[in-house]
Amino acid sequence: RRKTQDMKTDQNTNAPIRNLSPALLTITLLIAVPLQAGKYAFTVRGDRTLLNGKSILVKGLRCSNALVSDESTAELIGNLDTFASFGINTVSVFFMGSRFGDVKGYNEDGGLSPVYAARMGRIIEAADERGMIVLVGCLYWGNSKAKWEDWTQAQANAAVANTVRWLKKHNYRNVF
Repeated sequence: RRKTQDMKTDQNTNAPIRNLSPALLTITLLIAVPLQAGKYAFTVRGDRTLLNGKSILVKGLRCSNALVSDESTAELIGNLDTFASFGINTVSVFFMGSRFGDVKGYNEDGGLSPVYAARMGRIIEAADERGMIVLVGCLYWGNSKAKWEDWTQAQANAAVANTVRWLKKHNYRNVF
């Protein structure tokens, strides 16, 4: 396999990956890299979304304040069964920012905050136990006061890359 700074190849297909944006590269890595843990695996094939290989219509709730505190995380987890009983199979939770909270899940250098990563991990694992999916969001700016004022695109890219590494390290597969 030939690799250069301008051309990388997908590990599974040897297909070239040229100048992908960090977000698209993140999605590509999450879909392309096989992982080995958890009961459920979310995948995308063409225009189909799949959970453990079966077609699924993603129906979800945005839970942007779920990482604000241990209590908020526990409250979301405590309500997952109720949500599932209404057909909800996905929750979205963001590491940084929220509509009304100040979720600051990244350090100023773009590294993951261990406190927020632990909360996200509990949510992902609880969702997996119920056959649910978690949309793991990185940067939700909106009106949030959680922004690092001096962040550049480099720190934002580092935050996304660190999130993907963390998801891969913990073998979370019920995520996108």
